[in-house]
Amino acid sequence: MAVKRFIGIDLGREAVKCAVLAVEKGAARVETFLCEPTNIATDADDDAWRSATGAILQGWREKKVFANASIAVTAPSAHALTRSLKLATATLDQQLPAEARQQLPFPLEELEWDYQTVGTEGDNSQISLAAVKSNIIDTILDLLGEAGIEPDAIDCGAMALGNLLLLSQGGSCKAPTAILSIGAAASNLVIIDGTRLWVRTIPVTGVSLISSLSKVLGKTEAETRALLFSSVNVAAGEAETDPAAKNVQVALGRIVMEITRSLTFYRSQFGGEKPERFHVTGAYSTVKGVTAYLAEKLKAEVVPFAPSTAIPGADAKYDNVAGEAMGAAVTLAGLTPYRFNLLPKDVQWQHSFDTKKPWLLAALYLLVATFAALAALGFVRKGAVGSRALAATDALERAQGYHTQIAAVAKEIDSQLGEDEHLRAILWERAIYSDGIQNLASVLPTNSWLSGARIVPFREIYEQERTSAETAGDQSFAQITDENVLSRPVRIFVSGGTSGTWTEQQNALREAIGKLPNITGFKERALKPYKQYTLFELDVDLDWDRNGVADIDDIRQTYMGSKRPGR
Repeated sequence: MAVKRFIGIDLGREAVKCAVLAVEKGAARVETFLCEPTNIATDADDDAWRSATGAILQGWREKKVFANASIAVTAPSAHALTRSLKLATATLDQQLPAEARQQLPFPLEELEWDYQTVGTEGDNSQISLAAVKSNIIDTILDLLGEAGIEPDAIDCGAMALGNLLLLSQGGSCKAPTAILSIGAAASNLVIIDGTRLWVRTIPVTGVSLISSLSKVLGKTEAETRALLFSSVNVAAGEAETDPAAKNVQVALGRIVMEITRSLTFYRSQFGGEKPERFHVTGAYSTVKGVTAYLAEKLKAEVVPFAPSTAIPGADAKYDNVAGEAMGAAVTLAGLTPYRFNLLPKDVQWQHSFDTKKPWLLAALYLLVATFAALAALGFVRKGAVGSRALAATDALERAQGYHTQIAAVAKEIDSQLGEDEHLRAILWERAIYSDGIQNLASVLPTNSWLSGARIVPFREIYEQERTSAETAGDQSFAQITDENVLSRPVRIFVSGGTSGTWTEQQNALREAIGKLPNITGFKERALKPYKQYTLFELDVDLDWDRNGVADIDDIRQTYMGSKRPGR
C-alpha cells in the first residue's frame, strides 16, 4: 500500500507551524515538523501578518514541503467562534440552524460553519459548533492561493487540539481531562469526558500579556518577550518581589477565573465533572512556574501537553507549539472521531467533483455506449420510452412545485427574522465582546493596559438589586421575567492596570471612552495601588442603540420606573 501524506498548517500570529504526517497501512508517523516565526510586532496590522505568513508559505512550497499531500489549515483562533449546544436528537436537523442563528454573533449568511455530534444523553445530542466569518475564510484562501496551496479542509484549531488529545489517550479519556492552550492571539479550554468534547474561548492572550508587561517594565516588546521567557518565574513566592512576575500572575489569575466560570457553566448545562488533569500548551504556557501556579489555583494536576507521545517521529522540542498543526493533520487523515471543515460549501463540492471526475467520465462513457448498443439492437421500444419520459416530466413538475413552496416558506422565515428588530439587536449585541474590547484597548493611554474582560447581562444587575430590595422590605420592586431582557448584555466588566498616576489617567480615559460608539462611560469598581503601578476594575456601560442613554437606563425606564440598579 502506498504511503499517503497529510499536512496540517497552523497559521499562528507569532509563528506558522506545519506538521507533515505519513500514513501507511493505518499507521501514522510524523515525517517533518516546521515552525517559523513571523517576526512581526505585537501591534502589527493584518497586512504585516499576511505578508510575513505568505513569505513563510512560499518558502516551504519552493522546498517541495507540500508535494503529493492533502492539506488542512487551522483558521486563526482569534477569529474562530465555538459553541457547545444540547438539542433534541429527533429534531436536530430542524433545530440546529435556528439555534446557530441565536448563538452566533453574525448572520449565518456571513459565516462558514460546521458541527459535529460529540455525545448523547437520553433524547438529546451534544453538539460542538465552529464558525468563522466568510471574509476571513476568503482571506485565508487568498493567502494560500498566492503561495500555490489549495487546502482540502479548514479546521478549527481548538477542535483539532481536542482530537489530538483524544488520539493521545487512545481514543477516549477515562477520566475528565482538559487541555488549555495559551496562544499569542487566542486561548482555548477544551474538556473531554470519554469522547465528549466541549470547548470554551478564554479572553486572555499572549499578545495582551506582552503589551501590558512592556508598559509596566518600560521596555520594548522584543526585550519584554525575551525577559518573559528567560527570567520571569510566576511560581508562588517568586512573584512577591518581581513586578514582572506579579503582572503575569494577574493575567494567569484572570485565566483561572475564566476556567472556573467555564467549569460552572459546563457542569450546569451539560452535567460535566471538573477535569482531574489539565494539559497546558501554547507558546505562553512555557513561562517558568505556569504549571505550578495553575495547579495551585485550580486544585488539580497540571502538566505540559506532549503530542510527541501520541505519534511516532514527533520531536518533543516542539510539543508546546505543535498541537493544532498535528491535530489538523491527524484529523484530515481520518485518525480521529470528529472532523470540522470550514471551507465554503462550493469549494468542498468542487474538490469532491475533481476527485470523482475520472470515475464520472468513465461512467458517462459506459452509459452512452450502453444506450448506443441498445438502440442498435432494437431493444429500446419507442412507446415505452415515451411513456417513461412523460412520467418523468410529471414527477419533475411536482418536484419543482415542492421546491417553489419550500423556497416561499424559507423566504417568509427570512422575512420574519428581518422584521424582528429585537432578535437582530440580540445578534448584534453578541458581537460587543470583540468590538467592545478592541475599542477600549484602542483608547487606553500608552502606559495602561487591559488584562481581562467579561460581559455583564442585565440579569446579574437585576438580581443584585432585587435581593437588596427584598432585604430592605421594598415590596414595590418590579418583577421582570422576559428572558430576552434579562439576558441582554448591558455592561462590560474590565480589569487592567496603569504605570502612571490613576487620578491623572482616569479623566483622559473617561473622555476617550465617552467618544466610543455603543459606550456611555465607566465607573470604578476597585483600585489596587502598588509601588510601580495600579490595578483597576471598571464597569463600562453600553449604549447599543446609540441613543445617548446607557442600555441599563433604557431597560430600567421601560420596566421599572426611574430608579437605576447597580450604581
